[in-house]
Amino acid sequence: MTDTDFFNLSSMESMITTPLSIGQIDLHEVYVFYDQPLLFLVQSQSKGNPMYIGNAIDETDDDETWMYLEVSQQRLNQINNKEIDLYTAYKQSENDLLIKFTIHNKLSRETGTLHATEELVEADSMPDELLPVPGYYLNE
Repeated sequence: MTDTDFFNLSSMESMITTPLSIGQIDLHEVYVFYDQPLLFLVQSQSKGNPMYIGNAIDETDDDETWMYLEVSQQRLNQINNKEIDLYTAYKQSENDLLIKFTIHNKLSRETGTLHATEELVEADSMPDELLPVPGYYLNE
C-alpha cells in the first residue's frame, strides 16, 4: 500500500504548482507526502504529454524550490524497477536538463499573486546536495 492509497489524487493536484513550461498537469503518483506532495509524478497536458518527476529540494520562510525531471516511459520503468536510483536519474537526465522552479512565498503572500521563477539547469552541473540521495529508490 502506498501513501496515495490514503489520499485522493485529484484533490492533491491543486497542491502542486508547476512551471509554466510544463503547463497543466495530471497527477499520476505521489511517492512522498508530508503536508503536501514532496516527490511525485505528473504528466503534462501539453503536446506529447511528457512526464515529470517533481521533487521538493528546499524550503525557507520565503521560498519553496522544486526540481523537475522529464522522464520517458522507458526511463520511468527503469526507476520503478530499481534499475537506477533517483540520483542517477536526475544527474544523468535523458535530455541533460532539469527545471528548477522556485515559488517566492513571501512576495506571493504580500501581493496575493503567485511569484515564481523557472530556470533550465544542466543536469550534470546540479550540486549533489540539491539532488536525491544516491541509492534512494522509489517505492522502498
